[in-house]
Amino acid sequence: MTMKKLFWLCLALAVLAALAWSYDNYSGYLFAGFDRKRYPSIQTTSSLAQSLEADMQRKRLNAFNAESRRVAGLVSAAASQGHNVSALYEKLQYAARVAEAGRFREAMMFVNLVEVRIPKKREALTPATGDEEPPPDPGIPGKAVKRKRSRR
Repeated sequence: MTMKKLFWLCLALAVLAALAWSYDNYSGYLFAGFDRKRYPSIQTTSSLAQSLEADMQRKRLNAFNAESRRVAGLVSAAASQGHNVSALYEKLQYAARVAEAGRFREAMMFVNLVEVRIPKKREALTPATGDEEPPPDPGIPGKAVKRKRSRR
């Protein structure tokens, strides 16, 4: 066998191996594309599905607005007590913008962050003196009675 024939034989074997490998790896894509083109799926969004989605969005927005109003009331109460809460108002406004974009989970996270960071009024504690009587025990019941189980 001459060198030229050997070269063409090796080249043909390499091409056949490449074709077999590509058929094995990519034939699924070809058949799937053929099926999609020949039998396209019917996908239309029904008006019922659209109205359900709109109702769910409206419900989430109403829940967010109620929670946001409640926290805004707490922030304004803290401001009336003299605390500096201007940064919390900005976070509430940012949460409202996030909710308008439809990301209610993140918006509720911001509202919860604001609620946690609201400064609370400190309570004045009075030290206990040694002369006071301890509070009475809250009527703790006695030891539990062991019941016998009936045998079957």
